[in-house]
Amino acid sequence: GWISWLPQLGKSGTVKSFSPVGIPVYVKSGSIQGVRTYAGYFKSKRGIWYAFFVGAYPLAPDQSRPARNFFQTFFAQLNQY
Repeated sequence: GWISWLPQLGKSGTVKSFSPVGIPVYVKSGSIQGVRTYAGYFKSKRGIWYAFFVGAYPLAPDQSRPARNFFQTFFAQLNQY
């Protein structure tokens, strides 16, 4: 289906280097003028599809590691649904 067009967290695309979180998470990343964003869909353990959008601004070069940790924590929380 159409969802397979998006990169899967921990498996492909720009989100390949993130750790998988135990449920399918399909994510598209974006970045423009100091804003880093991730938007996508995930399928809950109950089989319900959800959409999400999360971003960080301003993102200075020295903040890339803390921002990455923030996004990884956000993704990990998705498996609670």
